[in-house]
Amino acid sequence: MTWLIWRQHRYQVALASIALAAFAIVVAVTGVHMAATYHGALHSCAATASCDSVGDGLFNGDGAVIDLVNFTVVVPVLLGLFWGAPLLAREFEEGTHKFVWTQSVTRRAWLSAKVAALLGAAALAGTVLALSVTWWSRTLDLAQHNRFARFDIQGIVPVGYALFGAALGLTAGALLRRTLPALAATLALMVGLRLAVATYLRPHYLSAIAKTVSLTAAKTGIGGSSWTLHSHIVSPSGANASNGDLVAVIPGACRSLLGTSRARIFACLDSQGFREKVIYQPSNRFWTFQLIETGIFVLLASVLVAVSFRLVRRDA
Repeated sequence: MTWLIWRQHRYQVALASIALAAFAIVVAVTGVHMAATYHGALHSCAATASCDSVGDGLFNGDGAVIDLVNFTVVVPVLLGLFWGAPLLAREFEEGTHKFVWTQSVTRRAWLSAKVAALLGAAALAGTVLALSVTWWSRTLDLAQHNRFARFDIQGIVPVGYALFGAALGLTAGALLRRTLPALAATLALMVGLRLAVATYLRPHYLSAIAKTVSLTAAKTGIGGSSWTLHSHIVSPSGANASNGDLVAVIPGACRSLLGTSRARIFACLDSQGFREKVIYQPSNRFWTFQLIETGIFVLLASVLVAVSFRLVRRDA
């Protein structure tokens, strides 16, 4: 079975290996350059005590490689589409699975070999990407204090996504038994679930922290690479003042500043007792959130694999 799987998928493996190697070379070269640029800027700004904004515009010339790295968010989807979905769907579509089963190879052994190869390759690809992107992103994370913004492409979650994407494609192929429908189902479910988790589950893995800070505090007064979920202005009486009704509650002492800069208006409001309430997840929860989300997708991948075995076993 191992030899047969290799014969069937050796070109996919070769293409993926070349792509991963090329990507690793690009991020290695650009990562070293960006780190040198950042540390050089730190050295220069230390003399003027202006290092708080050292990352602003520092990497504007690296937009192409930043886009390339951000594009890795779709790799788990591609693994599901081009590795997972056709793996069983094409066999059922062409009837080649029945030929294998007549060669003293049981369904369980046949599927076990395919699943092991698929998940092993997906885990390896996800690990290589995760390590490369996490190392490369360190400079950008330090410069922009915004690590949660690239949560999906660094840390350990890319491995969980890769396993889930492959398992989802596998199950779609086992259930639908046609390649094109399996591709469509994999794409829709993968994108839909990823968006749902990021939007509705991730912000609530742990209870968010509320903090009231000065309107003039830099970066809302929350240090590090924390994730701001929501913020709003609070009046001296403690009532929330959204952007829509802020003009209605602005004190007379500050009304003359309307139409001027945001900084001047906020400085005046701050002097009148207005504050900003920030709801956020602190930066030290990054790895906890990574573990939680990876666990969710690995668990889902395990369930999908079990469903695939059940579907294949009941095949006539």
